[in-house]
Amino acid sequence: MAADLASETLPNPAQMKIAPDSAGVLQDAVRVAQVMPLPLELGSVELTEDGRVTPSPGERMLQFSFVYKGLPFRGEVAKTGTGPLRLIGDFGKVPYTVERPDSRRRVRDLVLQGQADPRSRFQISRRQDIQLALEIGAPTPRTPVSIVAAVAAALLGAIPAIDAMSAALASRRAH
Repeated sequence: MAADLASETLPNPAQMKIAPDSAGVLQDAVRVAQVMPLPLELGSVELTEDGRVTPSPGERMLQFSFVYKGLPFRGEVAKTGTGPLRLIGDFGKVPYTVERPDSRRRVRDLVLQGQADPRSRFQISRRQDIQLALEIGAPTPRTPVSIVAAVAAALLGAIPAIDAMSAALASRRAH
């Protein structure tokens, strides 16, 4: 297999046909890469409507979402500065007392137990939504790999809480 790869010839970039608009886009991307500090951090560049790469303006928050153990999570981190990386996991509604008083009691107990750790705590919204809020220091540099690693580390530390709340809510679904 390695011999096959070594014998393949790669196209000469000078001979590659690039659409006229693509040449300008490629030149812009190279110019931006030359002036931006490396490694390029998440959110430091963006694509314009016409496909050109430009430095990203402003101090916006980077927002993302994912699913972990069947639960939707959303996250945010500032592009720069020392702000934290925040994650919110949505567990659904608090069970009604009439339906499952034991499940509701377990949910309330887990919320109260979690108040001791400000980096990882359950909260109940005004609309009775159960959420897990995780907060950790934002990684530097804020590359895609470092963000994913920080999210994984935060989730790893929260697995016991996630499993306990999921079990408390699963008892209501089983009936």
